[in-house]
Amino acid sequence: MMPDPSRRFVATPIEQDLQVHRTQIRLATNDERLRDRLVAHFASTSTLGAEHSGFVLRIIVESQELDPGASVAIPVHTFELDKLGYVTIGPLGFIAYDKSERLAFSFVTTELIHQDKLLSRYFLPALESVADRMRVPATSSAS
Repeated sequence: MMPDPSRRFVATPIEQDLQVHRTQIRLATNDERLRDRLVAHFASTSTLGAEHSGFVLRIIVESQELDPGASVAIPVHTFELDKLGYVTIGPLGFIAYDKSERLAFSFVTTELIHQDKLLSRYFLPALESVADRMRVPATSSAS
């Protein structure tokens, strides 16, 4: 069952600065556990200092369970055109981004975020891919 689209845009009061692949990210989410897991995962690289200008990433975590008969493999696809991009994470969510606006947003399920195997196999590589694609040297952002 799909969530009600009119209820998808919820507040994201939980904020945190992260470094992913030496790119500064301002995370805003509605899920404290997600924030804590991302902070723990990327803590080892946060001391290196950002080399790339940052962007804002807004992640909405929705309660939605996978179909029990769904395939174990979750396809991840990436599409990019000009400065817009989209990374699908199977039926569990997506990350969309706009390089020119320095903004990304994501809708993901609690199952993807709270299960270690799904988080590490699908969501974290997708997030790292977006951070890499959003890279702009920090010196060029001042012009």
